[in-house]
Amino acid sequence: MEENGSLVKFIFNPDREVIAEQNSLGITRYIRSSELIARNTDAARTYYHYVSDEIGSTTHIVDEDGIVLNRYEYDAWGNTNLCEEKVPNRFKFTGQQLDPVTQQYYLRARFYNPVIARFTQEDTYRGDGLNLYAYCQNNPVFYIDPNGNTASCLKDAYHTKLEQLSKEYVTDNMSAEERAAALQQAKKDAYQAAKEVYQANHAVNNPAPSLPQVSGRSMTQDQWRSAYRQTRIGENQITFYHGTTTAFASAIKANGVDLSHANRDMDFGRGFYVTKLEDQAFSWSQSVGKRHQTTGDVVIFDVPQSALDALNTKTFESANTEWGEFVLAGRQGAKTEYDIVSGPYLSNPNTFVNKHQAPNGKGQQTAFLTQKAVSILNQSIRR
Repeated sequence: MEENGSLVKFIFNPDREVIAEQNSLGITRYIRSSELIARNTDAARTYYHYVSDEIGSTTHIVDEDGIVLNRYEYDAWGNTNLCEEKVPNRFKFTGQQLDPVTQQYYLRARFYNPVIARFTQEDTYRGDGLNLYAYCQNNPVFYIDPNGNTASCLKDAYHTKLEQLSKEYVTDNMSAEERAAALQQAKKDAYQAAKEVYQANHAVNNPAPSLPQVSGRSMTQDQWRSAYRQTRIGENQITFYHGTTTAFASAIKANGVDLSHANRDMDFGRGFYVTKLEDQAFSWSQSVGKRHQTTGDVVIFDVPQSALDALNTKTFESANTEWGEFVLAGRQGAKTEYDIVSGPYLSNPNTFVNKHQAPNGKGQQTAFLTQKAVSILNQSIRR
């Protein structure tokens, strides 16, 4: 994006939080946990610490010597009552990013205007609420909304707990089998935790006191039921990742995957490719971003296993001879009968296809090849 006539580039994590920023002065990195903790810059060789209040709003920024450089105070709706700044900072009320031009907060799904105490767009989850522009059910002292989405509350509860439990259950000295079993147990326990949040809010129409601690949203009984059905967190799911540019990631999240854009003959044919390996997707996003001279991002899909079981699938467990023959046919434009094909990706396409060298398989990829398969993928986007 462009700010004050200068190009500014951002790198986002899968939760659409800024983790790095690049401008004409260099690169700034942001260190995050459940909230913004610190930032450092290469050019100035500076390191700043963020101090936040109970809802995550930045109240102070201090340097390495503990000297207060910035100080902020806000009213209940996020209007700034006090702003003393010696260093630039874009993360303020509830730790969210303030657009310096419009003076609105970017909450990922939409923009929030603290002056009118309303969102400027409707909630992207179109439930039965009386006011789809309302911020935090008109109770910003008790609730926060980190991403502008009503339906994200149950997903937030599930994925927040899953991240916490994964760190607790998985250790460095585990074997691959032990790691897989630990992660599966973390998923089960995270689901149970999110289910308890749902049950606590299922029987009443009034806000439940447990909700803000998990997801920061207040919802009616009907909205909870709809959100619970939409998230499908009670089902066994397979998580897929797609690394691409930030612009294409935003388009996918807004409009879904468009199979008509699959116009290249790839390993398993023409289709939309994802991976089960988060690190691989992140690496691809950085490579694609660099190639297009922009930033990269990762789109996440949580696909129910039951939906995948209903499709015609083919899985290659290794880069064996059958896999090589299938990849060569796919690279040469052959059609396939399958909805989904999974297996290693070809790391040496040029020498394999054109120079007839042995194929080299790496990592993991899954190709969604038919509209039937892509439709399921579009219902599973983590927004």
